[in-house]
Amino acid sequence: MAAPADDGGRMSQVWHRVCLNTIVRKGVALDSERLRILPMGSRVHVVEQQDRRVRIDQPIAGWCSLKSSNGDTILTPLQDDEITDQAPVTPGGTNVNADQLARKAKNATAKTEQNLQKLENRMRDEFQNDQEVQKLTGNIEMLTRSLGEARRQKEELLHRAGNLEQKKKETAQENSMKREQIGEQEGQIADLQMQLSQAREALEEKVSGAGSDMPGDKEEIQKQYQETQADFRRAQEKLRHARMIQNQQQMELQTVKETVENMNNDPYANVTLNSAEICENDVVMMKGGIGIVVIRYVGPLEGKNPQEEYVGYEVSDPDPEGGFCDGEYEGVRYFETPEYCANFAPVSDVRRRITPAQLLQQLHEVMKQIERGGNAKE
Repeated sequence: MAAPADDGGRMSQVWHRVCLNTIVRKGVALDSERLRILPMGSRVHVVEQQDRRVRIDQPIAGWCSLKSSNGDTILTPLQDDEITDQAPVTPGGTNVNADQLARKAKNATAKTEQNLQKLENRMRDEFQNDQEVQKLTGNIEMLTRSLGEARRQKEELLHRAGNLEQKKKETAQENSMKREQIGEQEGQIADLQMQLSQAREALEEKVSGAGSDMPGDKEEIQKQYQETQADFRRAQEKLRHARMIQNQQQMELQTVKETVENMNNDPYANVTLNSAEICENDVVMMKGGIGIVVIRYVGPLEGKNPQEEYVGYEVSDPDPEGGFCDGEYEGVRYFETPEYCANFAPVSDVRRRITPAQLLQQLHEVMKQIERGGNAKE
């Protein structure tokens, strides 16, 4: 066998047999210019080696590989008894037909070129896919920033929603007080009407039985009659004003109710959500008349089928009779809320998710309605 390469990377001139079809390139680099393809069975004369790359001077000057990148042998040294003074470049022998060898070499070359073309097309496709991945990565980064901004807006809207809920409670309390005042005023009006009726009867009796010698009593009766009439008109004015305030407050409550119903009956939101589309702190509309809630937990529950997904949500008003808790289920704490303000339900019970933009639009509309109603009362 021929001698191996020396420390400088050069090696004794050694003949090698081509075990696999191989490409001869102009330089040592794998992306240098391609000169030709040597078919399997050919012989090459190696004069230099760099790692797994070797330089040949026969049958063509150039560079090829001893082994492939995955370790397959491409060139193997010829034994001494295989080497002759005139080593053939291609397989030969008295029993080999030159035309057959030429056809085989041509077919092998064509097949190799086809495989190379497929490999180049695949590499080009992968490069294009890399560009698409880069584009998608940029879009993901942009969407991540948008999501952060949307969550910030959602927190602001939740704060506004809390203020609106507080205002609703205050309005309901004020309305209850007004109704009590109206009831008291109606009772006072009934008393005044009864007193007026009695005064009229007494006046009629005195006027009918009074003589010309009782001018003082007649004037006193007329004065009492006038005062009674004035009291009656004032009572009627108070009643009218109280009823006007009550109607305005009822309109405000109706506006809030209609806003919630509009958000609940959005025809474009009747879609089925899954757990991947619901996040903690999302504002959603629940089925079953529960209304608008805030999601505090998404995932499985202790003691339930681990394949099923549940949501834990928080409501604004405590409900001690509806099976509500404070965020603990079967002894496991999932989140924490005031007492009787939390509950759990399957993900399928979520009717729809309310986006920050929708919530902001509805809140603005409600605030406008309440502001117009407030101006009308003044």
